[in-house]
This record gives sequence, structure tokens and C-alpha cells, in this order.
Amino acid sequence: PGQSALLSGIERDVAGLGGWMAKSEDNGLDEVMVAFPVTGGDLGDRRQVTVYSNDEWFTGEMEAVLAGLSEPFCLATNLQDLSEMQLVSRALVLRLKPGEANIAACLAARVPGQSMIVASGVKPRIPLTVSSVLHLQMPASRDEITAALRRMIIA
Repeated sequence: PGQSALLSGIERDVAGLGGWMAKSEDNGLDEVMVAFPVTGGDLGDRRQVTVYSNDEWFTGEMEAVLAGLSEPFCLATNLQDLSEMQLVSRALVLRLKPGEANIAACLAARVPGQSMIVASGVKPRIPLTVSSVLHLQMPASRDEITAALRRMIIA
């Protein structure tokens, strides 16, 4: 029952990101297949930074920091908005909830090479092949947030 609830939650996340998930119980084995669209193209023409957060303090800090860096940004508060905004963004800043750690890996696979900052108290498991993801340990000061953004967005 615990695994079924976990898979149902993952399935909702996958669907919210524009993908699909298939489950099978053939031959007594539970198997799951997940597919996401992969988008190509040059990210250099994209200027927007998308911030995904339901944390009001973090959102306020991001607004202040990005205003100081003159970077245009938009705020996504749900997975459907995040999925759409990702495709027009040069970079993502994610303030993940405890149950959303898998989202960062899914987003990195969906748009390879897109810069991403994952702000959380626990470092999520991201495949080693993904080099464009930076973990920002929370809580973080405004200076630490600015430094992370400069490393991932301006550089």
C-alpha cells in the first residue's frame, strides 16, 4: 500500500510535467516506465528565469535578488505552470517541498543543459550526468542566493 501511494504521487507529478507513466505487474514483478518529452534548441536566446516556489519568504528573496541582477523572471506555483514556463526559460530556480525531490531530475532530463538551482534543506539525488544542476543549501542568505544565481545564470 505504501508503494502504491508513492507511485500515485509520482504519476501525478509526471503528468503535471507533460509526461506519462506506465505500470505493469507482469510475471509477478512490478515495473514502471516513465517518459518525458525532450526538447532541444539553443537556450541562449531565452532570457527568462522561472522560479518555482510556494515559500513566500524564498519568493520574496528571489524577487529582490533578481531585481538587482536585472534578470526577467516569472513565478510558477504549480507543476503545470512550471512545465509550460520551463520550455521558454533559460534557467530554473526550484524551492522544492520534501516530497518533490524527484521533480528536479525529471526537469533536468526534459531540457538537457538548462541551468537549474535546487534550493532545499536536503541535497536531492540528481544523476551525475546532469552537470547543469546546482544545489543551494537552505536556509541561505541573500548573498548566497546571489552567488548561486551568478554562477548559474550570468556565467
